[in-house]
Amino acid sequence: MKPLLKMVSFIAQKSVQVSDMIIIGHKWIDYMPFYYVHSIEDIKESPSNSNVLILFSEDNLDLCKYCSSNNIVFGLGVRKKKEIVLASAIGASFLISDSKKLIKKAQKLAENYLFDMKIMFLIENEKSMMWAVNRGIDGILFERGVTNGSF
Repeated sequence: MKPLLKMVSFIAQKSVQVSDMIIIGHKWIDYMPFYYVHSIEDIKESPSNSNVLILFSEDNLDLCKYCSSNNIVFGLGVRKKKEIVLASAIGASFLISDSKKLIKKAQKLAENYLFDMKIMFLIENEKSMMWAVNRGIDGILFERGVTNGSF
């Protein structure tokens, strides 16, 4: 291989592609926020330009079913590995966590099982952004991208 082609090949292998990464809540980028809900009434009152965010809990299963039956895009905030697989089966469009360990597991599971949902790393600021980029996480959700509370 010629030296120039060898160098281009090396750079391509080491580059991080972020063109398909979802970034929600960054001050420089327009975005559709997540609206944190606790009840079906909250879902009904959520702004039309938002996605619904539900904390994974048996108590919130009715909220997930309501969203699914009404074609409402929703994300599930998860805290345990088993919730990752269940979130996909429930029909969540987004899986959200602030745990690096859990996000890494979720992304690996998503790749192995071809989940339809996107894996979103919840972060406070840009310091953690490159961690997600370097690991091929589907997206980043800044805290300011969540309205009506947080989990």
